[in-house]
Amino acid sequence: MVSFSQQTYASRGEKHAHPVIKQLFATMERKKSNLSLAADVGTKAELLEIANKVGPYICVLKTHVDIISDFDRDLVDQLQALAAKHDFLIFEDRKFADIGNTVKLQYGGGIYRIADWAHITNCHVIPGEGIIHGLAEVGMPKGRGLLLLAEMSSKGMLATGTYTDKNVEMAVNNDFVVGFIGSRRFTEERDLITMTPGVGLHASDDALGQQYRTPEQIITENGSDIIIVGRGIYGPGKDPVAEAQRYREAGWNAYLNRINLMYFPVAFQVLFLLLLVAFGWCANLRYLSLAGIEVRPVLQLSQLPTAAYSNGDNVSDSSSANVSVHNDGLRRGVFGLAIVLSGIALAGWTLCLMFSVSPAMQTCITLITYMIVIVVLVVPRRIMFHTTRMQLLHSLARIVKPSMTDPVYLCDIIMADILTSCARIFSDLFLVACRFYSLFWLSRRKSLGSEYDGGISEYIDSKRNASLCADAGVIGAMLVAMPYIFRLRQCVNEYLRSTAGSSDAKRHFANAVKYASSIPVICLSSAQKRAAVDRTMETKYSDWCLRLAYALWILAVAFNSLYSYYWDIAFDWNLGHLSDGTKLSDLVAPTEPSISSAKSSSTVGDADCDGEAVNVGSLDVEEGNHALSHVPLCYSSEEGVWSASKFPLFLRPQLRFGNPLLYYAAMLFDFLLRITWTAKLTSYMHIDLMAYGGFWLNVLEIYRRWQWTFLRIEKEVAVS
Repeated sequence: MVSFSQQTYASRGEKHAHPVIKQLFATMERKKSNLSLAADVGTKAELLEIANKVGPYICVLKTHVDIISDFDRDLVDQLQALAAKHDFLIFEDRKFADIGNTVKLQYGGGIYRIADWAHITNCHVIPGEGIIHGLAEVGMPKGRGLLLLAEMSSKGMLATGTYTDKNVEMAVNNDFVVGFIGSRRFTEERDLITMTPGVGLHASDDALGQQYRTPEQIITENGSDIIIVGRGIYGPGKDPVAEAQRYREAGWNAYLNRINLMYFPVAFQVLFLLLLVAFGWCANLRYLSLAGIEVRPVLQLSQLPTAAYSNGDNVSDSSSANVSVHNDGLRRGVFGLAIVLSGIALAGWTLCLMFSVSPAMQTCITLITYMIVIVVLVVPRRIMFHTTRMQLLHSLARIVKPSMTDPVYLCDIIMADILTSCARIFSDLFLVACRFYSLFWLSRRKSLGSEYDGGISEYIDSKRNASLCADAGVIGAMLVAMPYIFRLRQCVNEYLRSTAGSSDAKRHFANAVKYASSIPVICLSSAQKRAAVDRTMETKYSDWCLRLAYALWILAVAFNSLYSYYWDIAFDWNLGHLSDGTKLSDLVAPTEPSISSAKSSSTVGDADCDGEAVNVGSLDVEEGNHALSHVPLCYSSEEGVWSASKFPLFLRPQLRFGNPLLYYAAMLFDFLLRITWTAKLTSYMHIDLMAYGGFWLNVLEIYRRWQWTFLRIEKEVAVS
C-alpha cells in the first residue's frame, strides 16, 4: 500500500467515504489549490471583502465568527453565497473544548448555529472522547466533518507526545473525524487530512510566538495536505490577491514535488548527479583522445605526490603516439568505478520504491546505500579501481588543505572548478544527512521513552529554529560557498607564488576576485530566504529591507555571472583574439613582451603554419604556472591553415578541434547556462518547489562544466 501522502488528491477523493472530504479533494483538484485563508478579521465587511477577493484561489475559508463584532444571519447567507460562487469550503475554527452535552448545544444552537453553515469545525480532546460524540450527534446528520487539534503552531505548545497520540487514536476510531490540525501526517490507518497553520514563504517566528514554516517543509517534507495562511496574505501593505496567488502556487508546487519525490528522492538525485559528473569526465577523456590530446601531461598527473599509486593502466609513455591508449587507461578506471557505484545507487533506489509506504524504511535504505558508497570509495585495499579512488581522494585532500605554499596542479584546478558546479548538490547533501540525523534521534526517542515525547519534528524545531532539516539555511549557504572558497584559496596561492607585478600575478589576482564575487551572491540569496522581514514579520522596515537585499543580490549576481563568462572566454578558453593582435584577456592581464611573442601578427603569415600535429606527449607544463605561452600554433584543416593574421573571428589562431562553429556554440551555451544557473540561488523563483526543477538545473550546470572542460584542456594543448 502506498502512503496516503504519496497519492494524488483526486485518487484519495475518489476512494474516501466522507462526503466533506470527497468534496474538499474535488475542489482542490479543480482549483489546483491546497490553500486555506485564515480570515481573522473583526467585522462583517472585512470578512466578506477578503473572502470575495481571495475566494478564487483558496479551497477552504477559515473563520472565527466569535470575533466578528457585527455578526448576523446575513453574514452567514453571504458567506455561503461566496462559497458557492468561488468554489470553496467553510471551516469555522471554533476549537470546542467542553463536555459532550455542552459542545452539542454550542455547535447546533446559540446565535452562531455553526453546524448549519460550516462544512468543517474543530475541537480539543482534553475533555475526552465524549466531546467527539457530542459534536457528531449534531454534525453527522448534516454531513459535516470534525478536525482534532493534535498540534498547534505556537511556541511552547503542550499538544505533544502522549496527547497527540491520543488524538490519533480517537480519530482513527470515529467516522465523524476527518483529520487534524497539525504540522505533519499522523497516521496511515485511515486517510485523515492534515491542515497546517503557521505557514510563510520563509521560515521564521513572530513576536507573539507564532512559528512560520514554508510550504515545502509542510507539504513536501511533513506530508500535510492544506496550508493555512492569514497575515501573510492580507497583512498591512499587502495585496491579498497577489499574495494568495503566490501562496497557492507555492503550496501546489510543493504538493506536486511531494508526489514526484515518491519516485525520485533527493538523496538519490544527489547520487545520480555526482555519477553524471563522473560519466561526463569519461566522455571528456574519450573525445579528447579522438582529437589527439593526451590529458596526463596537461593535467600534470605524473608530477603529483601520489603518482606512486599509478598502475599499469594509468601510466603513460610520452614517446608513444597512441594517445587513445593513455587516455583510455584513465577512462577505464573512472568508468569502472562509476559503473560499480551506479549499480549500488540503482539497487538502493529500487528498494526505496518498493518500500515507499514507509518513509522510515526509505531513510534506512538510503542510509545503507550511502554507507556502502562511502566504503567503496575509501577502502584502502588494492581492489575496485584502487588507483582511480586514491587519485580522487588525494585530489580532494589537496583542494581542501588550506596551504598557501604547496604547488597547485592543473588537475586540482579543474577538479575544484567541477566542485563549484556541484556546489548546490552539497547543500542537498546536508539535507540528506539531516534526515539521517533525524532518524537517529527518532530511534533514540523511542528507546528513551518520554524524554523526547515532543517528537522529532518538535525537537528539531525547538533546538534548531523552525525545522532545520527542511531548510539548509545558513549551513546550506556555507556548503554552497565552500567550493568557491577552495578555488579562491588556489588563486591566492598561485598569486603568492607569482612574481609581483607580473602578468601572471595580475591574472591570478583577477581570478581570485571572480571566485570571491560568488560569496555575496550566495550570502544575499540565503539572507532573502531566511529573513524574517520577508512576508512573515510585520515591521515598518520589512519592505525596505527586502527591496535593498534584492537590489544588492541583482547587482552581485549580474557582476559574478558576466565576469565569470568573460573569464571563461578570455582566459579559460583563450578565445576573443582579434586580427590586430589584441585579445579579451588583455583587459585584465595584458601579455608581457617575450621572445615567444616577439613576432607581431603582421609578420606571421601562412608559411608560419606548417599544419603539423602537436607532440602532446612532450609538453612541458611548468609546475603551478598555467599562463599562456603565446607560441603560434595554427590549426590545419583540409581547406587550408589559419595563421595568426587569418583565423575565425573572435577565436584564436590555435584550434585543436574541427569546425569553428563548435567554439561559437560553446560560447553561446556557456552564456545561457551561466544565466540559468543563477536561478537556482534566487529566493524569488522557488525553483526547488517545481517538479525536479532543482535537479534539472543541476543537470544543465553539469553539462556546462562538461563542455567547459573540453575547451579548458584543449586550450592548454593548443597554445603550449
